[in-house]
Amino acid sequence: MYGPLLINLDTRTDRLAEAEKEFQKLSLNYIRIKATTDPNPILGCMDSHCRCLEQFLQTTYDSVMICEDDIQFTTDKTTLNTHITEFLNTEADVLCLGFYASNPTEWSSLFYRSNDIQSRVCYIVKRQIAKELHAIWRKLYMFLIEINNKPSQNNWYSSIYKELPIKNKACDIYRGDQVWKILQQKYYFLIPKFHIAIQRPSFSDIERCFVNYKV
Repeated sequence: MYGPLLINLDTRTDRLAEAEKEFQKLSLNYIRIKATTDPNPILGCMDSHCRCLEQFLQTTYDSVMICEDDIQFTTDKTTLNTHITEFLNTEADVLCLGFYASNPTEWSSLFYRSNDIQSRVCYIVKRQIAKELHAIWRKLYMFLIEINNKPSQNNWYSSIYKELPIKNKACDIYRGDQVWKILQQKYYFLIPKFHIAIQRPSFSDIERCFVNYKV
């Protein structure tokens, strides 16, 4: 597995320091990815995740772990490794170690499957889905750039999103952890039966306020 890749803005040295403690706690060597700075932080975030997948696809690894810098692990290294190993030995495509999910169904003794997962604080992507995941994120990113981030109520993406058979439909549908719900309808996205990671309470550059999602 490649990574963990840690997305971090140059200006958020506070988050980097906290994330570094988390990786040290589990004896994990991370690779820092300089997050994209953009007047619209949602676009910057999407581009950052795209660049992580681009970097991974240039390697020969079969999977990659991607983390955001408000990552907080809630388990020990043995439990983390057990879940990762189990996932890598299944046919599943993505494992969300931090998540908010609806309608989970039984997958195994360790995992549920869901088609309604959000949060990208920590997830593992296998090569078999990485190109398609990158393509849908990058396509929407370029679309939002082209229209100056002012989408009309009806466009190619909103039409698809409206038809998704999911419970948690966001007000802001153009965030990356909403976009990948399209792929969750046909690929196997898994979540652990308990949180392996959560988003640490902190000031969010996207929300522009202090947030505590508790997931």
